[in-house]
Amino acid sequence: MGEFWNGVGTGIGTSSVVAAIVFWLQKRDSDRTAAELGSKIDTTGDISKEALRTTLEVRDIATDLHRAVAQAQRQSAAAADVETMTQEHVAKTEAFLENAKVTGSLDLTVLHRLLLGEQLLYAGFVRDANVSVGNSTDATELLRPLPPEQLGERISAWQQAALTLISNGSESDRSFEEAVTLHIELMRIHPFFDGNGLLGRALLAAMTKQYLGEGVLIPRADPAYFTELRAAMAGTSKPLVAYLRSSEA
Repeated sequence: MGEFWNGVGTGIGTSSVVAAIVFWLQKRDSDRTAAELGSKIDTTGDISKEALRTTLEVRDIATDLHRAVAQAQRQSAAAADVETMTQEHVAKTEAFLENAKVTGSLDLTVLHRLLLGEQLLYAGFVRDANVSVGNSTDATELLRPLPPEQLGERISAWQQAALTLISNGSESDRSFEEAVTLHIELMRIHPFFDGNGLLGRALLAAMTKQYLGEGVLIPRADPAYFTELRAAMAGTSKPLVAYLRSSEA
């Protein structure tokens, strides 16, 4: 009997030791895991701070870029030669349209760079911010361009419509009105920060001359043109069509 109880005591003692060892090992592992987790949290916190710092730096760069673009807009608006269309502009646009007709592909960014690459550092880059046209008064409200998030789809649709016109163009009144409609839509889209007026006038002049037999030249900053353009954007395009016919070269 004594041996039995001695065995029981030994067993209990051994179990206690084993339990203590197991508990110690589990606690060690738990402490290690907690330490590793704490280290990860600290590291993640540092990464988050660095990411936030980088985000703020990118934001500052974007702000500076948009400020520089706005300043460039004001400077280009004061420089008449940037927006003054020449026969060279029309000739380049005619060559561009003919190439588009042959290849079946029309890209406004390419033409914008072709016409304004020497004057604008950001020529050919679609704007990614809102801009204002004129003085943003009630009279120019209808000339407010589309927000940047709508540009991609509308530019693609415009390019396809223009490609269809130059591929199927004729000297009919309907085709002339379609060209005017494209001009109105391009002015509404206002795809670039600057040079949209020159781009639109050169395209209209080249389209009407090369494919419709009625070359149209719009004088820069003609108040009558902008009056009729606003009316056209409001849904009344006939006065603009009449104005443009009176501006045939």
